[in-house]
Amino acid sequence: MQIEIRPMMKTDCEAVGSLHARAWLEAYRGIIHDEFLDSVSIEKRIENWQKDFEKYQHLTRLVAVLENKVVGFVVGDKEREEIPEIESELWSLYVDPDYYRRGVGEKLYYALVEEFQKQNFKNMNVWVLPANTRAVSFYQKMGGELTSFKKTVTVGEQKLPHISYLRNLNQ
Repeated sequence: MQIEIRPMMKTDCEAVGSLHARAWLEAYRGIIHDEFLDSVSIEKRIENWQKDFEKYQHLTRLVAVLENKVVGFVVGDKEREEIPEIESELWSLYVDPDYYRRGVGEKLYYALVEEFQKQNFKNMNVWVLPANTRAVSFYQKMGGELTSFKKTVTVGEQKLPHISYLRNLNQ
């Protein structure tokens, strides 16, 4: 199984949007209220990816491709919360649920680390819902260290606490 990691292209928006919606539902069912999750639309996610692709060209966006199918993606850029100790941020990493535990997430993660090292970032942060134990375990395995930084994100009517994992990129 040869996984190719490459920059995302505009033609990938449909595959990424569909994957994003399906992976999001898989990751957050039981964490985020069902009423909100039931309103998630694959078509709307695809539309958002197509619209935002041109608007946010500065982002680092990579896809994982296996047998000509997009099976995962990662997006990152400068840190968004304006925390002086943090330079860059992994904004989003999702893998098609049919490809969990096959190394896709690791390849995407390390590819983003490499891109951020080329941009001379010294560290990379990721915000995680503590209830998302799969993500918590993954980012710990990837070398992320739990920080004292916290934030709350509102999703629908729900306020969700997030914790921060920071990775030194000078390793």
